[in-house]
Amino acid sequence: MQTAKANMKILTYNLGLLNLTMAGRHVFRMAPAFEARLAAAPALLAATGADVLMLQEVFGRRCQQRLIHALRGVYPHAVGAPQNGTFGGSGLLILSRHPLHDPGFSPYRDRDLLHAFWQQGFLHAALDAPGFGLLRLVNVHLSISAGLRHPLSAGSMACREREIAALMAACSGRAAPGQKAAGIGGPDLLVGDFNCGPNYAVPNYAALLASGYKDGFVLANGSDHEHAGYSWNAANPIVAAGRYRGLPNQRVDHLFVPQSGLERLRVKRARLVLEDAAVKAGRRMVPLSDHYGMLFELDPAAAAKRGG
Repeated sequence: MQTAKANMKILTYNLGLLNLTMAGRHVFRMAPAFEARLAAAPALLAATGADVLMLQEVFGRRCQQRLIHALRGVYPHAVGAPQNGTFGGSGLLILSRHPLHDPGFSPYRDRDLLHAFWQQGFLHAALDAPGFGLLRLVNVHLSISAGLRHPLSAGSMACREREIAALMAACSGRAAPGQKAAGIGGPDLLVGDFNCGPNYAVPNYAALLASGYKDGFVLANGSDHEHAGYSWNAANPIVAAGRYRGLPNQRVDHLFVPQSGLERLRVKRARLVLEDAAVKAGRRMVPLSDHYGMLFELDPAAAAKRGG
């Protein structure tokens, strides 16, 4: 009897869950209907069928614990980052059907007023998935801007450039002081919200490719279907009403595979999910996030060669 071919689905999704309160009053929130969106998120995330969830902007221990608890039956393995003296921590969370080992968090060195509330960085853990061997998952969130500057200003571009350099140093084993090297011998899969792409903050995106990484969406779909991957879309009602409503449609949520990793795995499919995910908040419907999710389906390279 022929056995089923192994595959693995990885979802990256920026949930935009931050609700800063003081003395019981709301001070700042990233998007409306925080409680309704948080309550609806577990069922909608599980419905994607992903084996691994790479989540960004799940700020605060309480918020992360609610998701971990609600999804424990589907994703029993979880890795979050320490708060490190900030209100929201890094906002990064990894949930998995398969065991996660050797977790670590590396903060970026840039600090500004906004980073008093949260800490940008990258969260990593080893994953031993059936058919793939040992992989290193690296959950990434590059800064949208430097402080309150425009996201495409020279300062913001330079900030992301420094973050990319720190990320690459860690993955190559050349981590800077205070940062943990992420490399473990297996391929490092860089997954998350990079705030750059083929049509937005292009020099930052090009720096990732120049470091020896391949864009998973392009590997699966080619370069002629860019419009199908706009994970940050001006038509999203949260985006249309938000601070960055003047920015163009962007594919900023990625999975990057190192060139050497293509000997171990293939990106078979990459597509948007949760574009229509909406939750009831009072008398209105609100999108689950200002981002859409991006779901990647991977095959082991050996299985890919057998299956064509």
